[in-house]
Amino acid sequence: MVVQPFSAQQLFKLKRRTLEKRLTDYYEETQDTKTLLKLLIALQIRDALGNENFSQVLRPLVRQLFLKTTATRVLRHCYCHFEGYFSAKEWQTVLARLFPIKIYLTKLISKFRSIFKPETSIGLTDS
Repeated sequence: MVVQPFSAQQLFKLKRRTLEKRLTDYYEETQDTKTLLKLLIALQIRDALGNENFSQVLRPLVRQLFLKTTATRVLRHCYCHFEGYFSAKEWQTVLARLFPIKIYLTKLISKFRSIFKPETSIGLTDS
């Protein structure tokens, strides 16, 4: 059984500044990206449900994880929850880092479509 570093009461009762400090300390100590991202998603839920502002908690750390660290399965699994942390251009960079083969294939498919684009429709008229 995995022990969670923060209780539900801590996640949903502590102030933003306290949580940011504790989450940063936790990550520096453990380097556990998976748990950190799950906790940040929980804080996004708190932001959506509560009155306090918990939007983009630990923005610099999240940006570092997605832009500078090695792409992992955990980052690929959770990336869609953090699009708001990046500009449109940065988001394209994140996607290219996380899914390089998908970007390559998309470009390749569009190139082939432009090469083999049908010139005219073939005899599908009503007679």
